[in-house]
Amino acid sequence: MIEHRMHRRFPVRWPVAIVFDHAAERSTYRGLTWDLSLGGAAILSERNLFVPGTVTLLISVPPLYPDHRQPLIEVRAKMAYTVLSNTHDCFRLGIRFEQFKDNGEQRLLDCLQARYEIIA
Repeated sequence: MIEHRMHRRFPVRWPVAIVFDHAAERSTYRGLTWDLSLGGAAILSERNLFVPGTVTLLISVPPLYPDHRQPLIEVRAKMAYTVLSNTHDCFRLGIRFEQFKDNGEQRLLDCLQARYEIIA
């Protein structure tokens, strides 16, 4: 099968928090990445969280070594889809990254390069 995505996907299982800024109260839900790229992610969640607007995604990258800090990457994102996945027995959310905070895109690239062979 030919892959037509702009960015290579990586099978990482990293904790995430999805923050809904548009609500009267900022609601936060937890999930786990199923795969991730520089352009977006598939996230597993126990809830059907689809919203048409922008959300803040906080990605907790596990440290490579026990004595290292755990990087937290913040990115504004839009949801592309939400489906009930029988394979995972939960919802799978398609998230498209819009704008990284600070140097988040470079930090994400560095984290992926440390784990996979990537030619940037």
